[in-house]
Amino acid sequence: MPCEFWLEKRRLVEPGLGRQVLRGARGVRLSGFQLRSGMGCGMERELVCENGADLVKRLGVAGEPVDPWGELTLQAEGLVGRGVSRPEIEEALMQFVRQQGWPEKMRAMVSQIVQQAQQQKSTAEAEASRLATVEQLDVVSLAEVEPLAVQWLWPNKIPLGTVTVIYGEAAMGKTSLVLDLAARVSSGAAWPDGTRGPGMGEVLILNGEDHLDEMIVPRLTGSDADLTNVAAITRFQVGAGTRSSHRRRFSLERDLPALRQQVESLSEGQLVIIDSLEAFCGSLGRAQLRAVLAELEDLAVEYGVAIVVVSAATKCDLPVKNVWRVDCDVLDAGLRCWVPVRCNWGPLPAGLAFRVTSDKIMWETRPEPPTADRSRGATSKQEKSCQLKDQAEWLQTHLADGPLPAKQVVAAASTAGWSAGQVRRAREALRVVCSKETTANGQWVWELRNRPDRTVVGLVNQYEERSRLGVEDVEDGKDVEGVVTVSA
Repeated sequence: MPCEFWLEKRRLVEPGLGRQVLRGARGVRLSGFQLRSGMGCGMERELVCENGADLVKRLGVAGEPVDPWGELTLQAEGLVGRGVSRPEIEEALMQFVRQQGWPEKMRAMVSQIVQQAQQQKSTAEAEASRLATVEQLDVVSLAEVEPLAVQWLWPNKIPLGTVTVIYGEAAMGKTSLVLDLAARVSSGAAWPDGTRGPGMGEVLILNGEDHLDEMIVPRLTGSDADLTNVAAITRFQVGAGTRSSHRRRFSLERDLPALRQQVESLSEGQLVIIDSLEAFCGSLGRAQLRAVLAELEDLAVEYGVAIVVVSAATKCDLPVKNVWRVDCDVLDAGLRCWVPVRCNWGPLPAGLAFRVTSDKIMWETRPEPPTADRSRGATSKQEKSCQLKDQAEWLQTHLADGPLPAKQVVAAASTAGWSAGQVRRAREALRVVCSKETTANGQWVWELRNRPDRTVVGLVNQYEERSRLGVEDVEDGKDVEGVVTVSA
């Protein structure tokens, strides 16, 4: 007869039979049950009774045991650091518990985790306050500072001793790009622009989104990497060698000292790749994220390595010295433009273009290197402005014969290929009058204002300027979008 199982503080609990520690070892028998581990992402683990009755219980993915205590602790510390109240934190964690299908009785454990996280924060703040009483300014005379030339991993592209951010939307090939950089460093190959390579060096990869065997190793192999010079951090081992040993996700906020030790152990370390920033700092606030990046900068300076951080952000306002963007080419959707956004050492260098293939990327050799003007992100504002003008012209033509019900206009817009949000923006740009009939089932009606002296282009330009300045849309002392009523 199948028994009921659930997870509690990293232990597998069987009612009436006591607790058995789940170590995650394959083929270990637990009180008459055998643990069989599925392979691959999303596979389930099974607890199979000796008499043949099967009980399937999801315990983790990718062959790793779930660690509820570690997962909840990581989230609790992030929320506590952002100043979220205890009831809100507990409710957020319980929502996560329900999403995982864990029992409601874990509420007591959640409360304990939140309490510990708050106590740790209080202890850290007290220690910081104590140290502040003995701190003093460190003032250096600039006459004693010896100027140093910038050391480059890739000349004019990727410097040593600092953090470089490569950002862009999803599916732009950012991971393939940084793996190509890793392959060239590991083998000492030349750079895509023809400049001399840095010589064979060691690479450390911290990837929180892709499997090593399915993505990382095949792409490195396709790029002729020397895999003996490449190492990857998978997870963080807690309590190694003890009975309570377990593994959890790596966190840049908590585990930077361990990362520092690993970088220090590299004898010929030149490149550290963090892919992605959101995977390892997703729950951090802006101030905490700045602190993490500052520590990464110190780490890069101390060991003279280049730290390349990948981000899925659509824009980058992070406090780093070297920033690049990956985006689609305006004229060729299959071509990726790698263009500079910020370089604190001088003029922006030339960009490069590449295509993503099944196992590597192919760099393009072009007479004119791509610039920010050729990438899709740089032209998004112009495209949106042109689209808004087209939508406004369509709306003006549709309302030219008189007022129409709002639902009818939105339906016609959908048929024409415009979304409801796009039509509303066009309505705001044209200052369309929105009125409601006074009947019992009165409906909203849209009507054009009589503006013989205003063109669509002029109205759209004014609307965009108001939006940019954050000015409220007010005319003639009245809110143009105010509610008015008319008789049916």
